[in-house]
Parts: sequence; structure tokens; C-alpha cells
Amino acid sequence: MTEKNRATLRQFEDEELAAKFLETPRRVIHQLKRKPKLTHIDVVRFRNAVATELLIVAPIRCQNLAQIDIEENLIEVGAGRSRRVHLHFPANVDKNDRVIEFVLPTSTVELLDYYLEHVRPCFMRMPNSYLLPGRGKSHLVKPGLSAQIADFVENEVGVRLTPHQFRHLAGFFYLKENPAGHEVVRQLLDHKSIETTIQFYAGMETAEVVKHYDQHIAKRRAESRQTGRRRGGDRV
Repeated sequence: MTEKNRATLRQFEDEELAAKFLETPRRVIHQLKRKPKLTHIDVVRFRNAVATELLIVAPIRCQNLAQIDIEENLIEVGAGRSRRVHLHFPANVDKNDRVIEFVLPTSTVELLDYYLEHVRPCFMRMPNSYLLPGRGKSHLVKPGLSAQIADFVENEVGVRLTPHQFRHLAGFFYLKENPAGHEVVRQLLDHKSIETTIQFYAGMETAEVVKHYDQHIAKRRAESRQTGRRRGGDRV
């Protein structure tokens, strides 16, 4: 991981900024849904919010995001309240030739449903089955999509974040709560080896390890003081 990426991730040690980032897609979409009529700028913003939401809950590579086919990659299981939507990519489309699959949260599926019914048709110049349609029968191209998402996050959150950096951030968020969780991050981000994951985040998890240790010591001290007070009470 480059120093530039590390510097970007450090900004998300600010819990308020992290919360703002995580809530941005839903906030923007709810704001736009209240408008009686969407302009072209609105529908592009809506699409970027959906793309951002997907990268938050399923940190896939930008090329995979661009190529999501509604008929092939969004698989519905069950119906009604038991309905689940899986984002699935077969091994032959992945960089490391592995199957990628995420079960999307219900809240994300609700945003997708609205987008598919009310917003996606605004981009359709001719029929195609891509979630993020481009011109003609194709999908948005990776460079353009990456730039749009980075612009969107910068405008809404104040930090410029590319789709590739979303993947770094996903690992950062998980290791922040689980400093020893490198294997989970390896699988989440589809790294070939655990060494890659450890090297990427080397040193960044140290602060969280120290924090966990400090919390442990504070807890032990509190317990010790409480025990001392009880013993003092017994003597009285």
C-alpha cells in the first residue's frame, strides 16, 4: 500500500468522518427520492450513490462493479420477507480466478430495487442488462466510473476515494475492530496470500492493538480498585 493510500485511510480514524461516509449513499438517495422530478444531474448522483453503496457492502474491484449484469450477477433467492439477493461473479471473471459472492443487506437491496425501477431506465438508450449502463449496449467503462465515484465521495464526504481505495478502507475498518483479523480481510478482498494482506496493512493495525491493550489495562485497574474498595469495606 502506498503512503498516499495510508494517508487517506488515516483520515477515517475520525469516527464522525467514518460515520458520514458510511451513511452517505442512503442519505443522498433518500434526499433525491423526496424530489418531485429528477434532473440529469440528480439521476447521475443517484447512480453514483448506488455504486458507492455496493462498494461499501461488497468491496469488489471497479472492473467487476462496472460489469455487473442484472441477469447474471444478481441472483435472487426466496421471495417476500425471505427474499435475498446475492452478488455473484464466477471464477472466470475474477482477477485471481476465484468465485466472488456477497449476500447483499436488505437495506442495500431496497435501494437497488428503487434504482432499477425508477432511475436506471433514464440511462437506457437501448436495451441491455447491465446495472450501470453506458452508451449503446455496453456498460460504463472503468476509468469513467472510477472518476465519477471519486468525485461523488469527495463532494459528499470531503475525502477523495477511488474504488480501489474502497477495498483498502474495507480492510482498515475491519482490522480497526479486529486487529488480528487478517485472514478475514484476505478472503474479503480476494488476496492470493495472507502475506499480501499483512504487508498492505503493516503498522496500521498497531494503533488498534495498543488501544485494545490500553482498554484491557484500564479494565484490570478498575477491577483492582473495586476489589480494593470491597476489601477496605470488609475491614471496617
